[in-house]
Amino acid sequence: MPIQSSFTDKVRQSKIKHPTQRGFSEQKWREDYQNFGEQSVSDETIYFSGLWFDKKLNGIRQKLNDLKNIPFEKEILIRLYVGLINREYNVSIEHIDKNKKSKTSINLAGELIEKKIPIGPGGYEINPVSVIETIVSAIRYPLADLFNGHILDNSIQLSDLEIIEILRYKANLASLYDMYSEFWSDCLWNEWYVDEKDTYDNIRPPATSEYLSQVLSRHRIGTLLMEMTFRSMDIWKKLPPLLKSKEIDRLIITNITRKKGKKILKVGRNKDTKYPDHAFVAGLYAEEIYWNEILIEPLPKLNGINIRELISIHRVLQSLGKIIASNSPKDTSVKKSNKLLQYSPLFSKLDLIAALKKTTGLSIQKINNAINTLTFSGSVRDDIWHKPIIPISDSVVTFVLPALMVPNLIRSIEYWMKTGGIDLSVRGFMYEKYFIEEVSKHCKNTQYFQNAIIDSGKVVLGNQSEEIDFIFIFGDTVVIGEIKCSFYPATALETYKYYEILDGASSQVERKADFVKTNINEFRKRYIKYEHLSGSNINVIPLVLTNLHHGVGVPVRGVPVVDMYILFNYFTGKQDFLVEISDDGFCKPNITKKFYSSFAEAESNIFNYLKSPPLFSILSKIIDSETMPLPILFEDEKQPVYTRFYVNEKKWLKTHKG
Repeated sequence: MPIQSSFTDKVRQSKIKHPTQRGFSEQKWREDYQNFGEQSVSDETIYFSGLWFDKKLNGIRQKLNDLKNIPFEKEILIRLYVGLINREYNVSIEHIDKNKKSKTSINLAGELIEKKIPIGPGGYEINPVSVIETIVSAIRYPLADLFNGHILDNSIQLSDLEIIEILRYKANLASLYDMYSEFWSDCLWNEWYVDEKDTYDNIRPPATSEYLSQVLSRHRIGTLLMEMTFRSMDIWKKLPPLLKSKEIDRLIITNITRKKGKKILKVGRNKDTKYPDHAFVAGLYAEEIYWNEILIEPLPKLNGINIRELISIHRVLQSLGKIIASNSPKDTSVKKSNKLLQYSPLFSKLDLIAALKKTTGLSIQKINNAINTLTFSGSVRDDIWHKPIIPISDSVVTFVLPALMVPNLIRSIEYWMKTGGIDLSVRGFMYEKYFIEEVSKHCKNTQYFQNAIIDSGKVVLGNQSEEIDFIFIFGDTVVIGEIKCSFYPATALETYKYYEILDGASSQVERKADFVKTNINEFRKRYIKYEHLSGSNINVIPLVLTNLHHGVGVPVRGVPVVDMYILFNYFTGKQDFLVEISDDGFCKPNITKKFYSSFAEAESNIFNYLKSPPLFSILSKIIDSETMPLPILFEDEKQPVYTRFYVNEKKWLKTHKG
C-alpha cells in the first residue's frame, strides 16, 4: 500500500490551495487539514502559518480595495509608478555615492553593500539596495492591474498630494504583499515559521545549517560583486591597448537632444575613459568563460538572435539609462504628479531601434526581437528585473532604471537562455570541462600542486564502475568531486531545489568516494606511473563543487561544499583579510593567513580547510540577528515583525583592526 503524502506534501504539490493561490478558502484549508488525521510538527506549522498569512494578505487586498482610484488615463498611471521607482533609485544611488569613503572589509569591499539609511517606520535602518530590490519586484502587481483593465473615472477629484500619497501607499502595499508572499513561500519550502507571542508575531527562519549557509552566501555574493567592481578598475588600467581601444570605440548613446520638439538620441563614443563603464564591469562578472559557446548559439524561440547580441543591446540601453538618471530632477522632493513623470521620460520605439541599429549593427528584426524580450508584458509572472522596458503604447516606451542599470546580469542571461529555447543540459557539460581546465592551469602555477593528477570520467575497478566528475590526487590524498552547475536560486522554491541538488550531490559523491576506498589497491594501479599514492594510508576525501556561491562553506551530510574561489585559495596557499581598497582599485591587506608552509602541511590540512574554510569560520562567528518591524494595517492587529540574520563585520573589525 502506498504511503499517504503529508499535508505539507499536498500543499507543496498544489493539491491543496494555499494563501497566495487563487481560490484559496480558509474553511477548505481547515477541512483539508482535519481530514489528514494525525499530523506531523511540520504539517501543524504549515497549517497555522497558512492561516496567519491568509489574514495578512486579505488585509492588504482590503486596504487596496479601500483606496480611491486615481483619475488618470492608464498610460499616465503606468508612468507615475515607473517614476516612483526611478526616483527611489536616484535617491538610493545618491546616498551610496556619498558613503563610498569606507572601503575596508573582511574579504574585500563588502561594507559598502551594508550601507543603510534611517528611513523606516520608527527610525529603524533600511538598506537602500534592499529597498530597490523589493520595490522593483513588487511593482509588477499594480502594473499588471493597469495592463489588464483600467476604467477612467472622471468624477473623482484628487489633489496632487493625495495622488502621490495613494501611489506611494499602493506601491508600499504591493511591496508588503510581495514580502509576505515570499515569507509564506519560505515557510512552505524552507522551514520558516510564525512565532506568535502575546504582543507581537515574529516571522523567523529555522536554525538549520542550510539557512546558515544562505546567510553566509548572501554576504559573500555582495562582497564578491563589490570586489569585482573595484578590481575592474585595475583590469581596465592593465587592459591591452587593442582591447581597451575596442571598448572605448564601442558606440553607445551619448546624449538626448531636441529638434523641433522631437527627441534625438545621439550616438557616439564614451569620452570618460579613466574608469570602465558599468556595462564593462557587468560584462566581466556575467560572461563566464564556460558559457562562450552558448553565448553565440542562436536562440531558436527568438528568431536567431543570440545571448551576446542581447548583451550588446542591453549595454547600449544602459548608456541611455545613465543619461536618463543624470537628466532626472536633482531636487528629489515630489509634491506634483507632473514632477514624478519627469523620472519616466518617453521614447519612441522607432528612435530606439534606429539608435540600436547604429550602435550594434544588428538587423532590424533582431533588434525588434531583443526589445520584445526585454519588454514587460503585463503579467505578474513577468520579472521586471529581466524586462526593464515598460510599454506605454504600441509605439512608445519608458524604462525601469534599476532593472536596466543594476540587474543580476547572470540571472538575466539564464532567463534569456530559458525563454530563448536553448537546451540547458549542455551547460553542465561545459562547466565541468571549464572547471577541469581551470584547475589544471591554476595548479601549474603553484609551488606544491604543479605535479598533482587531475582527471575525470568513467572509472572501472574490478566488476564495478563509477562516473566521477573530478579526481584530484597529490601525495597520498585523493579528492573525489561531484560538480554541479545550477541556476541562480532567486525564489524560495528555487532555493529549496538548489539545496536538494547539493544534498543529492553529497550522497552521490559519498558513494563514489566509498567505491574508491573499497577498491583502493585497484585505484592505485590506475595511476601507478605517477609519483603519488605510494604510502600505506591513502586519504579519500569526498567533495561537492558548485558553480554558484550559494551553500558554500557549510558541509552537507558531512561532505564539504566549495566553489572555485575557495578551492583556488587553497592552491594559492593564503588569503587576505581586512583589505583596504583605494579609489583606483589598489588593494592593501592588513592581515594575510597562510594555510601551509610545506607539501606535507598542504596535504594534511586540506580536508579541514575544505570542511571549514577560514573565511566562513570567521563569518559564522559574527552572524547577528535583528528584529525588523512590519507595518500594522489595522488597529487591533498585533505588531508583525521578522527576524533578519546578517554578517556583522564590525564585530570582527573591532577585534582585529589596528
